[in-house]
Amino acid sequence: MLRSSKHINILGFRFTLMALIFIFFIYYAYVFHYLQDQYYKKVNSVSFKLIFFHISFFLMMWSFIRSVVADPGRVPVYWGLFLDDPESKKRRYCLICHVFKPERCHHCSTCVRCVLNMDHHCPWINNCVGFNNRKFFMLMLFYICIISVFCFLTMIQPLIEQIIDIYVNQKSFFQSSLIVKLLSLICLSAFCPVIGHFFYFHIKLMFSNVTTIEQLEKVKEKLDSGIQKDKVSVLDNIENNQNVYDLGNRKNFYQVFGQNPILWLLPIFGESGRPYGDGVAWNKNTFQKQITLETKDIHTNLKDLGVSSKSDENKQQNLLSDQQNLDQVNQNNQSLVNQQQNQSFINQQSDKNQFNQQNNPNQSNNPLNVTQNNNNNSFFQEYQSSLIINLLNNTQSQTNVGNQVHSNIQNNTPKQTIYQIQSCYQVQN
Repeated sequence: MLRSSKHINILGFRFTLMALIFIFFIYYAYVFHYLQDQYYKKVNSVSFKLIFFHISFFLMMWSFIRSVVADPGRVPVYWGLFLDDPESKKRRYCLICHVFKPERCHHCSTCVRCVLNMDHHCPWINNCVGFNNRKFFMLMLFYICIISVFCFLTMIQPLIEQIIDIYVNQKSFFQSSLIVKLLSLICLSAFCPVIGHFFYFHIKLMFSNVTTIEQLEKVKEKLDSGIQKDKVSVLDNIENNQNVYDLGNRKNFYQVFGQNPILWLLPIFGESGRPYGDGVAWNKNTFQKQITLETKDIHTNLKDLGVSSKSDENKQQNLLSDQQNLDQVNQNNQSLVNQQQNQSFINQQSDKNQFNQQNNPNQSNNPLNVTQNNNNNSFFQEYQSSLIINLLNNTQSQTNVGNQVHSNIQNNTPKQTIYQIQSCYQVQN
């Protein structure tokens, strides 16, 4: 199925044109310079090299054209509008295309459309790699790797011999044939490792039934979560980081290349070579289903028996520690209020005594004044002692709060500690 013309970006073909220029430059250097020199020298393997190269080149160009013009996968019309469909996948709605998105379907901002099982948007083919053309893309990479490695291995030895012959016989190095072959060999030496690593990466994704977008999402989740080693049980970790679409190497291969071995190396599907599935409904891993069901049953049984998991216990301990911290902060605030009241009362008494002394300068000779001063001194000593006791209690409670906050920081996650500190700060304010 060909893709619609409204989803084709004309400006995106500049990268496709660059790729075609590179391909035909390698073809020109290998056929019209290397093989032609080998033919004049009457080398026996020229015919084999010529046939093998052209067969691989033809299959590569066929795969390249199919990757460019093939539709990567359209969302079926009116999909997800049936009310008897209980699955949650119909809730994913694309506001640009105005369609419900199935599982593993993503919207491409370059093509301005939703693609079934979208792997990525490739600028070199100016098309998305999806459910319907992923086989063509993989075959294109496969034949490019074969042609690049074959040309590099067959050209390097004769070219070195030609350079040695020119150096020994003192000939000129500025020959058009030599320059073209040197440039092509340099391009292949830099291109082969890159395309080989890229093809190996997509082979791993195919056999694990993962797309490039899904792989990047996993990497993003790991970076966002950071290096956090929380004390959780096996039951809390068993449902995470599991690929539910991995059905084994054989079925994962069938979902891309189809079930007909005769058509695996050809960029066509046919009726017998269609990919396994339809790109909308995806079979889940039975082992993963069994694990999730078992973990849910274990959780329900533990709750019925009154046994909580480690995560529940940690949550309860965190709530208790938060409540204790709030209570201690309230006590500290009350002690500070009492301290301020005591200090204000002492200041008032001292001001009264100073005023009385100024008004009655002869009061110091009176024996009754001596007793009154002694009473005032005892009164001040009692309030000073009470003030010192309040200060000691305040410092001790603050140290207890600091120790509990420190222990909670060691046991809790960073988000929980930030929440505790914010709550304590709000209570103090």
